[in-house]
This record gives sequence, C-alpha cells and structure tokens, in this order.
Amino acid sequence: MANPLSTFGWDADSAAVAGSNLAVGRSPGVVHANPALLDEIPSTFTFGLVSYTPRLDIQLMKRPAGADVPLSIYGSSLGSQSVQDRALPTAELPHRRADTHVTNGDSRLVLGLVTSPYKAVKVGVLLTLPMSGGDAANVATRYDDERQGTFDNKLGFTRFGGWNRIAGVAFGASFAPWDWLSIGIGAQLSAQAQAKLQVYVPDAAVQDYAQSNLETNVGTTWRSVLGVRMRPKKWLSVGLVFRGESYFRIDAVSEVVLWNYHAADPDRTVPKRTQQSFPVVTEYQPQELGLGVAGLFDKVTVQASATLQRWSRYLDHHAQAPEDAALVAGRNIDTSAYQFHDIVSFAGAITLRPVAALSTTLGAAFLPSPVPAQVGRTTYVDSNLFAFTFGQRADIVVSSRKVWLSLALQLWQMQQRTTYKDPSQMVDEMPDDLRTLRTGEKMPEARGLQTNSPGYPGFVSQGTALTTTFSIGVEL
Repeated sequence: MANPLSTFGWDADSAAVAGSNLAVGRSPGVVHANPALLDEIPSTFTFGLVSYTPRLDIQLMKRPAGADVPLSIYGSSLGSQSVQDRALPTAELPHRRADTHVTNGDSRLVLGLVTSPYKAVKVGVLLTLPMSGGDAANVATRYDDERQGTFDNKLGFTRFGGWNRIAGVAFGASFAPWDWLSIGIGAQLSAQAQAKLQVYVPDAAVQDYAQSNLETNVGTTWRSVLGVRMRPKKWLSVGLVFRGESYFRIDAVSEVVLWNYHAADPDRTVPKRTQQSFPVVTEYQPQELGLGVAGLFDKVTVQASATLQRWSRYLDHHAQAPEDAALVAGRNIDTSAYQFHDIVSFAGAITLRPVAALSTTLGAAFLPSPVPAQVGRTTYVDSNLFAFTFGQRADIVVSSRKVWLSLALQLWQMQQRTTYKDPSQMVDEMPDDLRTLRTGEKMPEARGLQTNSPGYPGFVSQGTALTTTFSIGVEL
C-alpha cells in the first residue's frame, strides 16, 4: 500500500542490492535504508527515475447457483429489521463481478542531496514525485469484504500492486564520533487530514438538493528512522535500523440536519442532527527493525540483511484491524486467525568491481506474506514475494567533477496463491429466516449463503513486476 519506493529502493544503488544496504551504502538512498550510512556518502546531488510495470492478476472462481442476492429481497422482512448493511440485489449492482488485472505502470522522479554542514556530520534529503499527470496525491480506498460489491465489485491487492500516487519526502542526518561508529536519525513525511461536512436537507423527499459547508484540516506526521553503523574490522560493517509505523489518515465527519426532524424530548423541541464518521487509512507502513552485515574486500562487497516487520498492527483502508473486520454478527468465529502476522524479510547482494570505476551487482530478496488464509468474510489479497536484481554502475570524471551513472533492474514475482471461502464464516446477506413482508411466508430462495462478496467462492492471485531505475550523481 505504501510508497512503492520503500519496497523497490529510492535510487538505482539501493534497487541493485534489493534493499539490503543496511550496513554499507554508496548513494543518498541510505536516507531510507539506514541514515547512519550517510557518513560514507560524499557531498552529492542525484537525479533519478524509477519506472515499474506490474502484471498482477486475481482470477475469480465461478459462483455457485443460489449465491446471488435475488430481487425478492425488497419484498422480504429485512426492510423492517434494524440491519446496518442491507444488500442490493446482485442484478442491480452498478458493476458486474470481474477479475482484477493490474497492468498500469508508473514512474517516479527522485531527487537526492547529501551535504556536510559540519565536520563528522552529514545531512541527506530525498524527494519523490509521480511523473504521469499533475497530481501530487491520488488516493483510492476500498472495502475488503462483501461491501465492495456495491462499488467496483472487484478484489484488490493489499501489500504489493495497490500503490497510490503520493509524493514523498525523506531526510536524515548522521554523526560519526569515531571511524568505527556512526549514528543516524531521519524521518519520512506522512500526512493526516480532517474533514467535516455539514449538510442541511430542506426536503428529505428531494434527494438531489441540499445545502452544505465543508471544513478541512490537513497536517503532517513523520515516520521516525533511527540507525547505527559499526565497523569492528576494516573489512566488516554492521548496521542496525529502526523505522516507525506510519500511514496517511483522513478522519471525515458528516453532520446531517433534516427539516422537521426532531429528537424525542417531552419538554422541548430539539432538532436532531445525524453524525457519521468515515475514517480512512492509506499508505500503511509497518514498524520495522532491520539488521545488516557487509563484508568489504578489495574487489568484492557482500551484504545481507534481515528485517522484522510488524504487520500484526495493520489497519485497512477503513481503519479496521483485519481481525475486527472478519467479525460476523451472530457467528462464533475465532477472528484472531485473521490477524496479520509479523514477518522477517531477507535480502542480499554481491557487488563485483573488476576495475575501480566499474561495478556489477546481483541481488535477491524474499518477503513472506503477512496475510493469513482469507477463508472468511475478508479478502485481503497477498502472497509471498521474491525479487531478483541486477545493477551496473560507472564512476567517471566530467570537468574535474566525479560523476556516477547507475542502472538497476528488478524482477518481482508474486507466488501463486489459491483461496477457497468457507460459507460458515461469511456474512449471509439474505438470512435463511427471512419471510415475505406482506404474508409472512418462508422464502426458499434465502436458504444457504447469498452474498455480493466478489471473493466468493474463491480466487487465484499471482503476478510479476519489472522495475527499471536510473540514477545520476554529481559530487559537490
């Protein structure tokens, strides 16, 4: 969900090593990876372009007979019951249930700067902007259960492939009191917003006219990044980094007033105001703790990292934890089985330098899925991720200035995952005990499970993504 550069890497050198640059680095991309490594980067300005092309698919299984919500639901006793969510007949949904194909690529412009304002202190800044279109932010949300049937009636990817187009900023600083130790601190910009919509409806029978005022408030929050780099030996480097949890949050409130609509009070007339809250969460990034080790030899650098990611605290687009979203009223379901797992991801790379000015890098990464089997109400689509990377860098001198050119290619593979739904753990949108509203007769069409969930009765997800990253750096 988050800025894809947190996964791909903020520049070509970070992408080439598959994000394993926690103990050694050569570019401003270490602002995200481990700001303590800024001590190793000369004062530099970089310009880069990250382009990615996904090919991700979610193929839906054929629905069994009797699973659709029939038109007769309008004539059932459901309308007289106090039910929060009432399903539309499947035939009246605005969109037909369909497979999901993520094929639209995107590009990000990345600018980086490293400078040294004081001795033993380095400061770095990274700025990324979406290239296509003029939007600085383009955010879309979704429900991961039967309620999405009322909207686009498709499934969406949770962790990889559902990226929003958000501008990003990261900065950091390092302090090296000794050659063997460097300490880094940094932050990545996030945001939060509040919106209050006040609506007065003069005539409740006229749905296309109302009077309204809007009040909005947008603020910023920061994802903290702390890092340490140690050199116990000249050839050995060890890095440790902590990144805090962050997400883009919007708290929307709607306050509606209807004409001649009053609260029950025997002593006075009190106009009734109906208030609804719509919390929205996007760009979720989990709390992370990473450990990296690197061996630096004459013509070879070997590095590896392991990162603990606390996905167990995940919040979906509607600010719900997965275990809470999986709850079905009236059903005895162990929703703890739907809580996301904390995972440990691994990455590594080897860099060969046949000559001082030229280097070639091969890397790989494995990111296991934090998402448990989605057999119940919720449908968070995710799978294990594998990455294979290749990088090429050339260091040259132009007009007495050192310049480096770097290119990285990444191939991401999302492992195929097949999901079968358990009807007993889903919301029956037309309960079996419904009767006709007029005569009270039983409704045989209500037997079994009727649902508009696009994920029922199951689906298969898989795919690949290819990224190309090009960076140019000039030493200042």
